[in-house]
Amino acid sequence: MAANYPNVQYVAGNCLHPESFKDVLQDVNGVIHTVGALVDGKGERSYQALNCDTTVKVARELDQIVASREGEEKGNIVMISSAKAPPFLPAYLSTKIEAENYILKNCDNLNKTIIRPGFIVNAEHRSWSVPLSYGVDFLYRLNQF
Repeated sequence: MAANYPNVQYVAGNCLHPESFKDVLQDVNGVIHTVGALVDGKGERSYQALNCDTTVKVARELDQIVASREGEEKGNIVMISSAKAPPFLPAYLSTKIEAENYILKNCDNLNKTIIRPGFIVNAEHRSWSVPLSYGVDFLYRLNQF
């Protein structure tokens, strides 16, 4: 995959622990944040941790690093958020929105792009998430009337 995008650097790190990625941010001008979870867990696997805290910590670090660079342009952050969630998972959407609000209100040194797609499914959870996505889409459309 990296060969198809020569200007993109893929880095492993833990978004909940800035020390694992802080050094990498010194030399970048943007981050695409895609971390999130549909299923709520405990501790570092909770909605709050994965849907909000990871976003806030990455954005805060990048914003501070860009602020410390003299005379440089703003940095960039792209957050993959969500436009909707199953009605029985309100915390999923509220934690995504909390992260959006942090970026919009607190990251003055970053150009912000927030993408709010509909329900996203992955191959691992396809057997139950695809039918759920149809239900979520249906309920979302009903709510638009």
